[in-house]
Amino acid sequence: MAQLLHGQYGFDVNLLIDASRADIIGALAKARGKLGPGDNLLVYFAGHGVLDSYAEEGYWLPVDADKENPANWISNGDITNMVKALRARHVLVVADSCYSGTLVRAAPVKIKTAEERTAWIRRLAQKRSRTALVSGGLEPVIDAGGGQHSVFAKAFMAALSNNPDVLEGQSLFAAIRRPVALESDQTPEYSDIRRAGHDGGDFLFARLEARPAASAAAPAATAAAPASPSQGAVEFAYWDSIKQSTNPRAFEAYLAKFPFGEFADLARLKIDELKAAIKAASLAPKITRDGIWKGRADATCDDDDAQALDHLNIFVKVAGQKASGHFQANILGRIPFEGEVDDNGKLVIDGSVADFEGTLNAAEGKGSGNWKAFSYGCRGSFTLSKAN
Repeated sequence: MAQLLHGQYGFDVNLLIDASRADIIGALAKARGKLGPGDNLLVYFAGHGVLDSYAEEGYWLPVDADKENPANWISNGDITNMVKALRARHVLVVADSCYSGTLVRAAPVKIKTAEERTAWIRRLAQKRSRTALVSGGLEPVIDAGGGQHSVFAKAFMAALSNNPDVLEGQSLFAAIRRPVALESDQTPEYSDIRRAGHDGGDFLFARLEARPAASAAAPAATAAAPASPSQGAVEFAYWDSIKQSTNPRAFEAYLAKFPFGEFADLARLKIDELKAAIKAASLAPKITRDGIWKGRADATCDDDDAQALDHLNIFVKVAGQKASGHFQANILGRIPFEGEVDDNGKLVIDGSVADFEGTLNAAEGKGSGNWKAFSYGCRGSFTLSKAN
């Protein structure tokens, strides 16, 4: 929705995802201070709603709302008061939420057919409007049924996408009412907002291509200047440079530069995936070679009578790049040794009786290698397993 409104209609979009009551009221307050009589404001709310049947009041439920406690609910009266205080010429509130019909219980807006549509549009544009388009009346509405969107949002975007030039609010309503009613048990409604200062105008959606072209009277130097790369080409080059990154900040930087770009949704997914992977890695036990390794070695000796080094038991303690321990031989008994382990897990032990050389695999907790003795002509292989 944000991409459509920005890319095809030129809206300056302030997108609030999982917004709290403070976020929503704060954004409306900021709009009140910023917008002037020549400006237009569209407020689109997609979320949960609730109806207080005793007070006959509908409420929006922001992300911090408690269903049992109305402290953070936003009433339709709150919205009406905020809209009334805005200096903008046209304000349209679109509510895709349950029980949003209490916004539009006044007599419906009636727009007469004009023989000259351009004159009619111009007349609507000059008059102040405060209108609301809601996805249903005093009833629950569904938040699915439109693929990745609600039935209402799907119809809303389809109407704007198919608009060739200028679409007034009443015509937008006419375009989406039947598709939504056919695909769901809800019926959209459109009317002026009660006691908000409506004066007979209507909200107009004008596609960028349909707006008057800028004056062609430009300095000669401007016409002769080399053409700069298109926004699309710049965005694609930017994305291509970061798409393989494993740093979520790269995609956050993309979104800051192209908040409604072609790859914005993919960028948000990448951020979520990368942050989840980083969190999982931080919580996972750290794989290290440090600890106790135990194992055995076989032996082949040139001297058949020399069995001193046959059937060795090996004990290795690893701390960083230091290795120490002992091996236990049949006749020689316990023989201490010291060695080193490099960053790749290569183990080297220079003992007084025998040398060992092999590799320790921290991920698998296993090690292996070969050894040889200084006397008796004995040699063989060894295996180790990490004990802790």
